[in-house]
Amino acid sequence: MKTTLGVLSKDVPMRLCRSFKIIPLIMCIMAAGPHQPDHARGYFFKGTLGLRRVELLIVADNNRVVSGTHYFTGDSLRDIPLDGSIGDHVILRAPTGGVFDLNYTRKEVGTPSRDPIDFYNSAGLTGSWKEKGKVLPVTLLAGGYTNGPWPKRLYDDVTDESDADFEHMVQGFYHAVLTNDRDQTSRYIDFPLRVNVAPVGKNRSPPRHWTVASAADLKSNWNKIFPRAWLESVAMVFPHDMASIQGMAMLGPGLAWFGPNGARVINLVVK
Repeated sequence: MKTTLGVLSKDVPMRLCRSFKIIPLIMCIMAAGPHQPDHARGYFFKGTLGLRRVELLIVADNNRVVSGTHYFTGDSLRDIPLDGSIGDHVILRAPTGGVFDLNYTRKEVGTPSRDPIDFYNSAGLTGSWKEKGKVLPVTLLAGGYTNGPWPKRLYDDVTDESDADFEHMVQGFYHAVLTNDRDQTSRYIDFPLRVNVAPVGKNRSPPRHWTVASAADLKSNWNKIFPRAWLESVAMVFPHDMASIQGMAMLGPGLAWFGPNGARVINLVVK
């Protein structure tokens, strides 16, 4: 699945790393304001449903909600299908009887108040989730959209494997690195692994990178490659419904990039 991020280059992982923060860079994808396309396109949103973290994918075709629309919560990563409608607000219904009733939110910068707000230029969605007499607040930020017709597979530009098999590999890396399992983590890396380091804040040193050549190299430099701040950032994102750019899928806002055979790039920041 290709996602709009503006003009790309072969050095995309490093370029994103230079402005990297825990605030997902993928949310910046909407900055230019999408227009209504003439084909089905997937639109990503992330935020909260009550106290739970949630992500939502709306597949829209000429203001129609079509097959592929779903949401998932961070504690399950299980897609729950939705159908509904897009108009002056968004209504999405789940098979369980739950209903999202969502309004558009306006961008703080770059969208004059006189411009009409709709699904295609909103900065996000806010409203409620209603199910079995309970009402929970929902707040979602726009997180990008696919560049081209909605694909049959999310990662068709990354791998020939099914989406489930590819995500299984990424999730293996995710759980192994968060549990400090160095042997398992190595299984999900396509060596050599590139590590980018980007200074932020008052740190004026130039961006740099180095290469991790092997599993032995990974183990001996583990804390340097996966510092505490990076691990904390990884724990805040989901290895599911990931964006892909130029043949690689990125975890969260670019914390790690994956090719068909495993992790290829790690992005770090140094303050």
